[in-house]
Amino acid sequence: MANFMFENGTRLYWGTGVEEEAGKLCREFALTDTVMTVSYAEGPLRPLVERVIGYLEAEGLKVVEYNDVVPNPLLDKTREAIQTAKEQGVGMTLGIGGGSCIDVAKAIALGTRIEKDIWEVYSGEARPDEVLPVGAIMTLAGTGSETSPFAVLTNTEEVSKIGYGCTEMRPRFALLNPELTFGVPAYQTMCGACDIFAHICDAYLGRIEDMKLTSRLSESVMKTVIEYLPAALEKPDDYEARSQLMLCGTLAMGKFASMGLYTNLGLHTIAEDLGAIYNVTHGAALSVILPAWMTYLKKEKFHLLLRYAREVWNLDINVDHPEKTVDAAIRKTKEFFAGVGLPVTLSELGIDFEKDGKMLSERINCTEDYGDAYIALTPEDVYEIYRLASK
Repeated sequence: MANFMFENGTRLYWGTGVEEEAGKLCREFALTDTVMTVSYAEGPLRPLVERVIGYLEAEGLKVVEYNDVVPNPLLDKTREAIQTAKEQGVGMTLGIGGGSCIDVAKAIALGTRIEKDIWEVYSGEARPDEVLPVGAIMTLAGTGSETSPFAVLTNTEEVSKIGYGCTEMRPRFALLNPELTFGVPAYQTMCGACDIFAHICDAYLGRIEDMKLTSRLSESVMKTVIEYLPAALEKPDDYEARSQLMLCGTLAMGKFASMGLYTNLGLHTIAEDLGAIYNVTHGAALSVILPAWMTYLKKEKFHLLLRYAREVWNLDINVDHPEKTVDAAIRKTKEFFAGVGLPVTLSELGIDFEKDGKMLSERINCTEDYGDAYIALTPEDVYEIYRLASK
C-alpha cells in the first residue's frame, strides 16, 4: 500500500429536492452578497437554473449569471467570465450542470482572486494565494467534479487541454439529486459512465498492485456501471439506475477508490488531447482509448488484468492460457462500450490514424518527472496505443 493523505472537504447533500438548499448554503459560504451561477444559456437545464436563482434571491443574494459554458470549456471564454466576476464583486461561484459547468465555476473562482492570467497558474508559472468558494449542483453522472479540486480548460491558441487543481478549488458543497439527471441525453449518459469507468482504471491499473480493499471497491464501481448504464439508457427516469451511476461518479473521482494506490493518468492525458484537437466528447475519447490502453498494458499489468477479468467480468481463468482470459476481458470491455452506443475506434471519432498518428503521438508528454501520477510513455508507446485504438 502506498503512503497517502486523504482529504475531501466537500459537504455532500443527496436526494430528491436537495437543490432547494442552494440559497441557504451560498449565504453561508459566499464572501460577498453576490453569487455567479455558471451554466448554459438555453436547453433543458434552464428551468433548473431559474429555480436556483430564485432560491438565491430568497436569501437576499444578488445573482450574476454566466451562461456561456461549452463542452471542453474554453480558456478565452473563462477569461471573460473572470473579468465579469471581478467587476461585479462576486463572492462565490455556483456551477449548475455537468462536469464542464462545475469546472468553469472552479476556474472562475480561481481566476477572480489572482492578479495574473489564469493560464499562468495552469501552466505552472504561478500559484494562487486564495480561491473563491465554489458550490456545485450536479446534473450528470460522470466526471466527479462535484467533489474534486480539479478543473480542465482548453487553450485553443496552444491547442492544449490541461487540468489544474488545488485544495481550495474543491466545492464547499455539492447537491446531488438523481432526478436532475433524468433528462440527460443518452449519448451524454453513456459518455459520463465511461468517464467513471476510466477514472477507476486510472488507479486500478496504476503502480500499486496489492491494495485489496481499494481494488475491491474499484471493481464494485465498475460492475455497478456495467449493470446500471443499460438500465438508465432503457428507462431514463429510472431513479435507482440514475442514483447508482451518480454515486459511482462521486466515488470514482472523490479519491475513495484510489486510497493506497498511485494513479496512472496517461489514459486521461491521451483522451484530453483528442478533445483539444478534435473537440470530441471526453467520454467518447475514453471509450476508444481505454481498451487500447488495456491491451498496451497487458504485459506489464497482466496479473491486474487477470483479476479484472475474473472479478469484473466473472470470467473463468484459462489456467493453460491465462492470456486468453485477459484478451477476453478487454474484448468484453470494448463490446460493452460498443453495445451501448459508444465509439470504440479512432475512425468513429473522425480521426485518421494513418494521417495523424505520428503527430498525435509526439504531443503527449507523460514522464515520471511529474511524480506518482504517471507511468512514463515515449512517443513510440503512445503511437502504439493509437494504433491499437484504430482497429
